[in-house]
Amino acid sequence: MEIQNIKQISIIDYLQQQGYSPARVQGIHFWYCSPLRNESTPSFKVNTERNQWYDFGTGDHGDIIDLVCALQHCSTAEAMRRLATLKGVRLA
Repeated sequence: MEIQNIKQISIIDYLQQQGYSPARVQGIHFWYCSPLRNESTPSFKVNTERNQWYDFGTGDHGDIIDLVCALQHCSTAEAMRRLATLKGVRLA
């Protein structure tokens, strides 16, 4: 599985599998209470068109690999292994 294929894994689907639900949906933008910290007002936005996220509370942002690194406190290589396993494929 190439890095570009991994980056196509839906952030929305990944967050749902991790137990996170959007607080609101506005077109292509899904708003969550940040999974990276405690908050009561949603400030974590996922753009489904770009498959990218932005945390307005911290300024952190990125793609699915960056999100897994932040949530799981792991390296990029480990995040890619986890995502490949999630999709049931082996990294080349």
